[in-house]
Amino acid sequence: MINVSNSTSKNNPSWLLAEPFRPTRPTGPPQPERPAAAARTPARTAPARPAWILATAVRVLFNWLAAIPRRLGDRMFVMNDTEAYWRSWQITRTHGGLGRRYRDPQFGALAGSSPGEVS
Repeated sequence: MINVSNSTSKNNPSWLLAEPFRPTRPTGPPQPERPAAAARTPARTAPARPAWILATAVRVLFNWLAAIPRRLGDRMFVMNDTEAYWRSWQITRTHGGLGRRYRDPQFGALAGSSPGEVS
């Protein structure tokens, strides 16, 4: 049986016995109500909005330009990447996407050799 209420226990919190908290009403002259349109305005000011849009557009443009070498390399090496995937080789993009390095993981399984070891 699970006892959900703690009314019979000795460790009842004392704040439950006091009167519950009620917010007080402000005293002084009444404040004028704000129009509904002012409550719906965004937090940004009007001059900051075009600057924010321009900054976002510049970021998008730079990201698009930075991805051009990667996309070009993907198109150039599609046949080699397909064969490497078919053979279960590891493919490493180098030089910003304009180069590839292929490695057969079975070379690490050869007896007495470790990756990077030269005899």
